Amino acid sequence: MKLRKLPYHLTVCKVESLSAIDLASEFFFIGRTDEEISLVCRTEDTPVHTTERDDDWCGFRIEGVLDFSLIGILSKLSAVLAENGIGIFAVSTYNTDYILVKAENFDRATAALAEAGYEVAGEGPMMIRWAREEDVMQIAEILVEDWQTAYRGIMDDDFLDSLNPGQRYQIEIRRYEKYTVAVENDEVLGYAWNEITEDEAADCEIIALYVRYSKRNRGIGKALMQNSMESFRKAGKKSMIVWCLRDNHESRKFYEKMGGKAYKDGTHRWGDRDYGMIAYLYSLD
Repeated sequence: MKLRKLPYHLTVCKVESLSAIDLASEFFFIGRTDEEISLVCRTEDTPVHTTERDDDWCGFRIEGVLDFSLIGILSKLSAVLAENGIGIFAVSTYNTDYILVKAENFDRATAALAEAGYEVAGEGPMMIRWAREEDVMQIAEILVEDWQTAYRGIMDDDFLDSLNPGQRYQIEIRRYEKYTVAVENDEVLGYAWNEITEDEAADCEIIALYVRYSKRNRGIGKALMQNSMESFRKAGKKSMIVWCLRDNHESRKFYEKMGGKAYKDGTHRWGDRDYGMIAYLYSLD
């Protein structure tokens, strides 16, 4: 039997109304009963307001169309995974079955199923996890490339041209443990730096959020930001702040689309110049 990895990071959640769900999304399951409305969707498509949610799921699809007379398909798969201490969340459609496992168990599940004789095809989803030491050079490369590309015409050329990944590595190696990274196989696609803050209107902050320039427009920044916001919520935080270069209109559009409200202005010095900044405020309630 052939399984295919789903190329999505998934969220299981509950919503109060069907109107909260984007029915134009590429991939989702809805279950409505007299007690609840449940939704399984790509994490980047999760409604802003949910009553409960559980992130970090990945999945497999049984390939082909399954006849309704077939018996024991899910039970055999779940037994293999249970023997390896891996729990599942199963969803069935008219055509086939889907098996979801926690992201932390996805590689083990793939190996266990392959060892049991199942053919597992496809590329897995982008994962968001804590940064590791071996990620640091890629983090440095992403920052330098992003600044030298996106900030060209906003910041001084001499300052931008002075940046190099080797130098930046020495800075990032001292604080990478504060970062979450979006990864696909062994490639770091982007990262976020989250901190607790003492701003009068916010108790947490995304200090930095960068996406590898060649990987933009894939929902990576949105996924990283949603992951940060959910982490802050779980920590009991109520309001988040993000600072952005005032003249970086592309980033400002992104932060506004993510629900940020312009809060206050400021400045920050890079090189020999002060640059105008704008802060966006997000309610986490």
